Amino acid sequence: MRILVASDAWDPQVNGVVVTLRSTEREMRAVGHVVDVVVPGVRGMLNNALRTSALGALAVDRAAVRQAALCHSWQNAMAQFLDNLSPHPAAARAA
Repeated sequence: MRILVASDAWDPQVNGVVVTLRSTEREMRAVGHVVDVVVPGVRGMLNNALRTSALGALAVDRAAVRQAALCHSWQNAMAQFLDNLSPHPAAARAA
Protein backbone atom coordinates (compact mmCIF):
# COMPACT_ATOMS: atom_id res chain seq x y z
CA MET A 1 0.00 0.00 0.00
CA ARG A 2 1.20 3.53 -0.69
CA ILE A 3 0.67 5.85 2.29
CA LEU A 4 0.98 9.64 2.47
CA VAL A 5 1.73 11.27 5.81
CA ALA A 6 1.10 15.02 5.97
CA SER A 7 2.08 16.89 9.11
CA ASP A 8 3.20 20.31 10.28
CA ALA A 9 5.55 18.61 12.76
CA TRP A 10 8.68 16.81 11.51
CA ASP A 11 12.46 16.89 11.79
CA PRO A 12 14.34 18.83 13.10
CA GLN A 13 11.61 19.22 15.75
CA VAL A 14 11.76 16.80 18.65
CA ASN A 15 8.41 16.25 20.29
CA GLY A 16 5.79 13.56 20.85
CA VAL A 17 4.14 14.10 17.48
CA VAL A 18 7.41 13.74 15.56
CA VAL A 19 8.51 10.70 17.56
CA THR A 20 5.12 9.01 17.00
CA LEU A 21 5.04 9.80 13.27
CA ARG A 22 8.64 8.63 12.78
CA SER A 23 7.88 5.39 14.63
CA THR A 24 4.69 4.85 12.62
CA GLU A 25 6.55 5.53 9.36
CA ARG A 26 9.31 3.07 10.30
CA GLU A 27 6.81 0.33 11.22
CA MET A 28 4.76 0.83 8.03
CA ARG A 29 7.92 0.55 5.92
CA ALA A 30 8.97 -2.56 7.87
CA VAL A 31 5.81 -4.39 6.79
CA GLY A 32 6.29 -3.40 3.15
CA HIS A 33 4.29 -0.20 2.68
CA VAL A 34 5.63 2.73 0.64
CA VAL A 35 5.48 5.88 2.77
CA ASP A 36 5.76 9.45 1.47
CA VAL A 37 5.93 12.34 3.93
CA VAL A 38 4.82 15.89 3.17
CA VAL A 39 5.71 18.66 5.61
CA PRO A 40 5.81 22.45 5.24
CA GLY A 41 9.09 24.08 4.37
CA VAL A 42 10.78 20.94 3.05
CA ARG A 43 11.81 21.04 -0.56
CA GLY A 44 13.13 18.16 -2.53
CA MET A 45 12.09 14.79 -3.74
CA LEU A 46 10.77 11.82 -1.82
CA ASN A 47 11.73 8.57 -3.43
CA ASN A 48 12.89 5.19 -2.22
CA ALA A 49 15.44 4.87 -5.05
CA LEU A 50 18.75 6.22 -3.73
CA ARG A 51 20.05 7.35 -7.12
CA THR A 52 16.85 9.22 -7.99
CA SER A 53 16.72 10.84 -4.55
CA ALA A 54 20.39 11.88 -4.71
CA LEU A 55 19.96 13.43 -8.15
CA GLY A 56 16.83 15.23 -6.94
CA ALA A 57 18.71 16.59 -3.93
CA LEU A 58 21.37 18.04 -6.22
CA ALA A 59 18.66 20.08 -7.97
CA VAL A 60 17.59 21.82 -4.74
CA ASP A 61 18.35 25.57 -4.68
CA ARG A 62 21.22 25.89 -2.18
CA ALA A 63 20.45 29.53 -1.37
CA ALA A 64 16.85 28.64 -0.47
CA VAL A 65 18.02 25.75 1.71
CA ARG A 66 20.54 27.97 3.48
CA GLN A 67 17.89 30.65 4.09
CA ALA A 68 15.51 28.04 5.51
CA ALA A 69 18.26 26.64 7.76
CA LEU A 70 19.17 30.10 9.06
CA CYS A 71 15.57 30.59 10.18
CA HIS A 72 16.09 27.65 12.55
CA SER A 73 19.58 28.49 13.82
CA TRP A 74 20.34 28.63 17.55
CA GLN A 75 21.19 32.30 17.20
CA ASN A 76 17.81 33.05 15.61
CA ALA A 77 15.99 30.93 18.21
CA MET A 78 17.77 32.82 21.02
CA ALA A 79 16.90 36.18 19.46
CA GLN A 80 13.23 35.17 19.18
CA PHE A 81 13.27 33.97 22.80
CA LEU A 82 14.79 37.22 24.06
CA ASP A 83 12.37 39.30 21.98
CA ASN A 84 9.46 37.56 23.69
CA LEU A 85 10.65 37.98 27.27
CA SER A 86 8.68 40.31 29.49
CA PRO A 87 9.38 41.39 33.06
CA HIS A 88 7.87 39.35 35.84
CA PRO A 89 4.99 41.32 37.45
CA ALA A 90 6.65 41.21 40.92
CA ALA A 91 9.91 42.57 39.52
CA ALA A 92 8.04 45.35 37.70
CA ARG A 93 6.31 46.40 40.96
CA ALA A 94 9.61 46.43 42.87
CA ALA A 95 11.22 48.77 40.35
